[in-house]
Amino acid sequence: MTVHATQSSSEPLRLAGHEQTVFKTIFSPDSRQLATVSADMTVRLWDLDTRSELFRLRLPYEFNNQVPLWDFDFRCTPTGCWIAVPLTSGKLALYNLGKINYD
Repeated sequence: MTVHATQSSSEPLRLAGHEQTVFKTIFSPDSRQLATVSADMTVRLWDLDTRSELFRLRLPYEFNNQVPLWDFDFRCTPTGCWIAVPLTSGKLALYNLGKINYD
């Protein structure tokens, strides 16, 4: 996946990992992380400063026919980061990523 900065002429960021089409991306409020969801049934959290993967969530096989992959949400607060994945069954899968610290 390639991320282009619209406010500068810097080189695009290349983030390697997803094996299929990326359906949705969400930046963290501070723009230091990027959450992505893909047809490969993974949700990934990226550190844009280091261009590294911070977290990978492989959705369980039984989610294959239940998850509208383009409709997930990602939020960070001072106490931690969360990914919410709505299921077509009407349930919500909520994953606590914990607090992301930078050294």
